[in-house]
Amino acid sequence: MKLLYSLSRPQRFLIVLLCVLQLLLALSYFQLLSDQAVSLSGILTILALEVLLCFVLIAILINKYSTIASTVFLLLLANVLITPLNLKKASETFITLPPNQDYKIKVVGDVTPGFSGISRITTDSHGFRVTHPVDYKNKGDVYRIFAIGASTTAQMLLSDEKTWTALLEKDLEKAWGRKVEIINAGVNGLRAEQHFITFENILQYSPDAVIFLMGINDWNKHIRDHFLSQDASPAQATQASGASRKSPGASATFINLVNSLDIRKSLIWLGLTGLRNRLLDVVHIDDGSYYSKQNNSLTRPDVRDFSTTTVSDNYRGWVERLIGKCAETHTRCVFVNQPNAYSPNISADLKVRLWMTPMEEPYTLKLPALEALAKVYNTWLITTASGKGMEVCDIASAVPPTTDYLYDDCHFNEGGARRVANLIASCLLK
Repeated sequence: MKLLYSLSRPQRFLIVLLCVLQLLLALSYFQLLSDQAVSLSGILTILALEVLLCFVLIAILINKYSTIASTVFLLLLANVLITPLNLKKASETFITLPPNQDYKIKVVGDVTPGFSGISRITTDSHGFRVTHPVDYKNKGDVYRIFAIGASTTAQMLLSDEKTWTALLEKDLEKAWGRKVEIINAGVNGLRAEQHFITFENILQYSPDAVIFLMGINDWNKHIRDHFLSQDASPAQATQASGASRKSPGASATFINLVNSLDIRKSLIWLGLTGLRNRLLDVVHIDDGSYYSKQNNSLTRPDVRDFSTTTVSDNYRGWVERLIGKCAETHTRCVFVNQPNAYSPNISADLKVRLWMTPMEEPYTLKLPALEALAKVYNTWLITTASGKGMEVCDIASAVPPTTDYLYDDCHFNEGGARRVANLIASCLLK
């Protein structure tokens, strides 16, 4: 108390403000506890450190050091320390969306057509997109499906209830007359290797079925590795193609380290996010600038030829491991290939919106080459999976290449999500 009385009125105001903030954060933390995001010991640890931070701040104020800089440094340090202590452990390279997200997006302009209203994007305590709370410890009589994939599964511009996974959930409940929950484990940019790791980790939640929607990120890697190897030494070229059947090594360890220090998954970040969402109704505006800077990629001056009759060794190896794991665990796995815009029938409005030909490169392939490559990957997946007794769902050519369904090379808008849900439902109901 003597310390408080020794402070000036502005300094006391700062301390009170910080303590009020800590109290509000504590309310958010206990919400995380009820969601089973962290343990009680984790909550108590972070609260103890925050109390310590209050006393440290008082000392800083007395000595007239830079309050803002010192406090920010200590909070960030606490983030780094707390994150690996309190997160539930998973196998290396298991990547999810940040847990307990809750934000709103409004898509404006004509860059990304096919969206209406304000989209609310949420994740649960595990970093999965769901339509209602999921009891991971006690499944009960619900039919549980996991959807594993990349951005065309995550669908981060679509509101929770408008994703193809949410629409499929409703379709199946209506058809089967029972409770169905589809847990969306999609994350932007992932490939077959990460899908395998995700599958290994979600098995603990007793899925009745798992849907894999995959392909485009792997064939993009195939393109880029091919042209990288042309200018590389033989040793580098071999490395670029990759040893597909090896287990994750140094790169996986690095990714695991980065994930463990991701402050977006720390308690302080989650608490602040929860507090912000309780106090403010923030709507983020997405004008499509990320895409508009890269659109019309077929007109890049460096146009190249590329063709292949089969998938990359890397993709082949990981898909075969996936199929083997499905058989080993007796899991109902459904392999779905990737709808895309690469077609001679592509609408002019969609053609100018292409940007993944391939992405983030100064060159482009010709449209017929992209069409042929997509067909190789999509056909191989269906043929290989079905040949080994897996269920398949061939929807690649069933989504018309127009802006009624796609807003770029492969991503679904509201119309596309509805179409994909209908197609996959037809496969599951056979």
